[in-house]
Amino acid sequence: MDTPQRLFLSPCNNALALGHLHQQLSRGVAPETVSSHSDQTIEDPVPIWGVEAGNQTHWDEVSPGDFVLFYTGNGLYEYAGNVQRTEHNPALASEIWDDTDSSWEYLIFFDAVIEVEIDADKISDAGELFRPHPVGFTKLAERGVEQIVDAHGSLEQYITNSAVVETALGGAARNSMSDEPIDSDSFEYQPRFESIARQLRVNKQVIFHGPPGTGKTYTARHFARWWISEQSIAPTESQLRLVTFHPSFTYEDFLEGLTAAHDSNGTGVQYTIQDGIFKKICDDAATAAAHAHADGHDPPPYVLLIDEINRGNLAQIFGETITLLEPDKRQTVYSELAHSSERFTVPSNLYLIGTMNTADRSIALVDAALRRRFRFLSFPPAYDTLIQQFDLGSMEQTKAIATSDYERLNGLQSLSVLALERLNNRIINLPDLGKGKQIGHSYLLLQNPNSEQELYDAWRYEILPLLEEYFFGQLDRLQQDILGDAGEIFINSATQEINDFTLDELVQALHILLGFKQHAGVHSTATQDQRTDDELS
Repeated sequence: MDTPQRLFLSPCNNALALGHLHQQLSRGVAPETVSSHSDQTIEDPVPIWGVEAGNQTHWDEVSPGDFVLFYTGNGLYEYAGNVQRTEHNPALASEIWDDTDSSWEYLIFFDAVIEVEIDADKISDAGELFRPHPVGFTKLAERGVEQIVDAHGSLEQYITNSAVVETALGGAARNSMSDEPIDSDSFEYQPRFESIARQLRVNKQVIFHGPPGTGKTYTARHFARWWISEQSIAPTESQLRLVTFHPSFTYEDFLEGLTAAHDSNGTGVQYTIQDGIFKKICDDAATAAAHAHADGHDPPPYVLLIDEINRGNLAQIFGETITLLEPDKRQTVYSELAHSSERFTVPSNLYLIGTMNTADRSIALVDAALRRRFRFLSFPPAYDTLIQQFDLGSMEQTKAIATSDYERLNGLQSLSVLALERLNNRIINLPDLGKGKQIGHSYLLLQNPNSEQELYDAWRYEILPLLEEYFFGQLDRLQQDILGDAGEIFINSATQEINDFTLDELVQALHILLGFKQHAGVHSTATQDQRTDDELS
């Protein structure tokens, strides 16, 4: 089979790389920056990605029309780009990324980069990759592309079907969802939805806060679709928008800013005011409300999801519009926008849902003015969700399985749930960590709950590296305060790195962590010390 398009995979699961990607998503690279270091000219800002020297083997194969998926962690590719062209340009790379130790000089220009949700394991299985996610910039094997094309018709259709924020790879539609009807299968109703809805009706905006991996963004997306479906006569995807805050995100990205482009003669630069995502959704919500009132209907809700809301400079991003968020000031109080001097207000049918990772920043550090205008909903680790996934019955039954003879799979499942709870109890009791740095249950939510390999990978490649990050440079403290004697299996004290332990060693380490005895490959009930009793209660 002739496969004209190729699919490339790029790791983007560290803070530096993800920050650069978010910068490209929100602003791209200005035309004058490109033209100052390249023979190529462009009219509009363009998203650009770079590949490090020494890792450009697969970059050499990238061609216009190919696609790149960006792996951001947690088992997901969350962004996809349609390649416009490539260029080796160290000078341009140095200007774009001045904080990298090694310049990303092998450049990829994109027509558009959109948000998607693609399971990394499925990509790994399709391409028969050695690892579940890319370590360096790599190409999916042709057989993997063929498998995707056979199932979806084309790579573009596959990525379009996986889009979260839009349904086509069109640059003009970025940050805007389509007018396709909302599919009821795109969300799963949860009992907590009613409580969230009550807070929104009263306060108009809420923030989901909790440790990493507790389902904040997942719940926000599903709730938003349910809420829109419940409150609208003909709900569409255009009523839901998503934006991710990051340190480089600005007022200009959120409300309005100046953008530069060549004038009509191509001899000078013309500056125009470009609306940001918040102003766009406010305008759309106000227009929809006016049409609904004219037809004698209640205005349909519009929802803006702000992921990682605490990573941005909130006072600077919201600017003079912070006061307009209050319910009693919606559509009654106006402010003047900084660049256009346009009178601006927030419509009453717009709702904001933010997600906040408390491992990065506590609620107390959120701008006080913003904190007063949001209601905060806590998302702690949900062990019952894991018990349900593994079909363990209840927490008491989980403990019974873990303290009696069992098949290894059932034992590993029950031990994993109890060990996660044990680790979190110890994290809570450490003053320099606390409840905000607990380990979320989603790290153990598996594609195949009955896969020992997936459980092993969750511990080896996600949970332990997260703990290593919390105790960076102090792995002796990690062993002393959190892992105890199990650290002798998990941690290589000589190299100060995580060991490549076996599956059997994982089982053994979890037994030790929980204070259980293990013999002859089978677990038996053992007397626990008082600390174990307290932590399991």
